[in-house]
Amino acid sequence: MSARRVVTRSPGAVVALGAGHTSYTDPAHGREVARVLAACPDVRLVLPCQDRDAAYAVLRRRCLETKGTTWTADGHDFLARWLDEPLTRQVATGVVLTAGSTPQHTARAVAASLAPSAAAPTVQGLRRERPRTPRPGA
Repeated sequence: MSARRVVTRSPGAVVALGAGHTSYTDPAHGREVARVLAACPDVRLVLPCQDRDAAYAVLRRRCLETKGTTWTADGHDFLARWLDEPLTRQVATGVVLTAGSTPQHTARAVAASLAPSAAAPTVQGLRRERPRTPRPGA
């Protein structure tokens, strides 16, 4: 599974599991992802706000603006399914609300919400950078 591979190969990394990456039609896959993520000290669910309908409206608008799609096909609303997926709330150890923040501010908020041993002083996009150790004589 890709979740196991990412967690194993990139310990300490900030990994963005976007909407469809946490929604499974096969319950066995969902259980495996939950098992893998249970080993991670920090798993954040990032939402525009706590209110489900308001969050849905914000996400729908963003999808149209950035992807040019509603994520609806043949009467199936993928966005609603992803938003309502119970697995995301089951595996999350915390929630970060974006409340209209920029992606950079959201990335900093995610990094700041991590356990002290995992937190890093700088963030670029959604990738956390490790503190650099000064070189002798520098």
